[in-house]
Amino acid sequence: MTTLAVTWPPRRSGSAARRPLPRGLARLIRPVQDGLAAEITGEVQRRIAEYGPGAEGVDPANIELVITRSLRHYAERLEDPAASRAELDETLQRLGRSIAYDGRRPEVLTAAYDIGAELSWQRITSMAGQHGLSPDVIDDLGDDLVDYMASLAAQSTAAYHEAQEQLSVAAHQWQARVLELVLAGDAAPYGELAARASAGGWVVPDCVALVAVRPSPGTPLPSTRMMHSRTLSSLHTDRPVVLLPAPVTASVRDELADLFAGHRIAVGCEVAVADAASSLRWAHRALDLAARGVLPDAPVIDCAEHLGTLWIHAEPGLADIVVATTLAPLFAEPRNSRRILGQTLLHWISTPNPSAPSMAEALGVHPQTVRYRLKRLRDVFGDGIDDPAKRLEMFFALRVSAPQWNDGQPLPV
Repeated sequence: MTTLAVTWPPRRSGSAARRPLPRGLARLIRPVQDGLAAEITGEVQRRIAEYGPGAEGVDPANIELVITRSLRHYAERLEDPAASRAELDETLQRLGRSIAYDGRRPEVLTAAYDIGAELSWQRITSMAGQHGLSPDVIDDLGDDLVDYMASLAAQSTAAYHEAQEQLSVAAHQWQARVLELVLAGDAAPYGELAARASAGGWVVPDCVALVAVRPSPGTPLPSTRMMHSRTLSSLHTDRPVVLLPAPVTASVRDELADLFAGHRIAVGCEVAVADAASSLRWAHRALDLAARGVLPDAPVIDCAEHLGTLWIHAEPGLADIVVATTLAPLFAEPRNSRRILGQTLLHWISTPNPSAPSMAEALGVHPQTVRYRLKRLRDVFGDGIDDPAKRLEMFFALRVSAPQWNDGQPLPV
């Protein structure tokens, strides 16, 4: 009896043309294929945790069925290269789809096929040695076995990815509809939100925060599969949005920054789920204000940190009227004078009991300069700057119109 040194994967012979395998090799495989299938099944369960004993949703009989049919067809193929593989391919595709539907990793599928190929090679080469087959035939057999197992894995993997695509489309449609219902608030059809959420295994939270996304051209958005299971997202629209269950922690914001690196996002304020549309509206407004220079142009803008600014910008049309009527004298000034007087006026009306020395220190100028500026402000605005109601309007108008008079400089308050 010849003893062979068995290695896996086998070393390919390197010959350009594949020699036909002897049809008699089928006789070596058939007597041992059932026992080999059981052996491979046991080894797959031992080596791969997802297929281990007691693993949820795993039936060892199904694993063994796939292996048995694969070995049986291999023997048939050795005897008749034109043997039909339709039944086996259907089994392999069903396996790939089940892996996707169960949420298992595709890598475990490839690993299982590798184990099957390795054990088959060991058993077949052992028998080949006992029957005195030549080294050339054994090399060709190893090449053929590698290709055969690769073709099995390709069938299952293709079915896996097809099922994943179908799941992605279904999940996208489900999330888009649930988000639509959430954002509709009380206008949503009665009971549909609860029914849709339940169908997808999503628990409707009491409070949420909506995230508005402003994509950067040429930079891909993250996949919805990368999001936490409790979030909802609709990213393939003109205005991508993500729903986050509250509370939104610092770690969640950091995760968002990583996922949406290269894009601009704003996290709306946390609200009851019925008011989700308001949270999204504030998030969109924050992005608009950042684009205008009113808010810092940060990758992640947290609306909760800019409540005052969002509030005074809540009615843009009305704000424009207040600015035009209240600050008309300021905008009549030359550009440099407008910035200097605007900063001084804003600091003066927003500081309790301001003095020239304290204002000078805050503004980085001499006290005499402050006194001169205050005199100029009285010349420009008249006695109206002493009216508390008028000063309140000025404060809001200055905050709203800062980019117009401040040339993008940081506000003094």
